[in-house]
Amino acid sequence: MKRLPLIGALLLLAGPVQAFETIEEFDKACSASEETIILCQAAIQYSAFTYIPGILCRLEDDGLLTAEQLTEWWKQNGFNYQQLNAFLKDGINLGLVPYPSCSIKPVP
Repeated sequence: MKRLPLIGALLLLAGPVQAFETIEEFDKACSASEETIILCQAAIQYSAFTYIPGILCRLEDDGLLTAEQLTEWWKQNGFNYQQLNAFLKDGINLGLVPYPSCSIKPVP
């Protein structure tokens, strides 16, 4: 009796997976409906907001950017961390995890 849930879980894990081999396939799947468009846009934004902090921290480590320069640029271009939704803030915070000593961080 204990094996039945295990067998069921294994069957679920063996389900087919959709892999995209070209950007056209990905674009077609993301354009299938209004819901998939919204989902793909959110996934792309989250990925970008997760990746960008690492780039900024590496630029700081290389001496090419300071927190003060970035803060000034954000002010001049109207970036406001407070206006981001919690989903994107989580992406930024996830991107900062590997860089605990990085001084380039948005103010929570």
